[in-house]
Amino acid sequence: MEEDLGVSIVFDQELFFNSPPVACAFSSVAYLSDQHLKEEIANLATSITKNLDLIKTVEIKNIGHMLFDILRLTALCNKHQGFQEEKEWRLIMNPSILPEKKRHNTEHIAFDIETINGTPQKILKLKFSSMNWGNKQFKDMIKKVIIGPCEHPWITYESFVLLLRDLDVEHPEKIVQISEIPLRV
Repeated sequence: MEEDLGVSIVFDQELFFNSPPVACAFSSVAYLSDQHLKEEIANLATSITKNLDLIKTVEIKNIGHMLFDILRLTALCNKHQGFQEEKEWRLIMNPSILPEKKRHNTEHIAFDIETINGTPQKILKLKFSSMNWGNKQFKDMIKKVIIGPCEHPWITYESFVLLLRDLDVEHPEKIVQISEIPLRV
């Protein structure tokens, strides 16, 4: 049985404003109730209706891509209202929408097979340590790592300090901290 690590990585806000060096998107998470989500979808339909003249100037295939992206981001970036305090952002990349030549291992992307909850799955790994984001490297954008709540916070803490040290993060022990929130089992 796999254990949830209970780790949160806090990034410098600049990360979200610099274009990533690979085809991916950042999006803030919306914390919508079912009713509010229905209202937002209805608002989208109303907005489309009100802006038909403008929409008619856009190529039909681009409209399809835009609608797909709206629905995809809605599905991937909506979370229960109980988590609203997290103010979460997500990095989203879907390898199936990449050009064919980038669907294989590249300088910044690695595909691998991992078993997750007993099921082998093809997963995508972004090689953040090799990327430059504007004038910074990815490692320079990590402001803080919060460990927990989890079953083994001190072991996890030590592991993250070592991982950050391997990335040449200066004084990783100063940015990794253990949450004071108790683990609920």
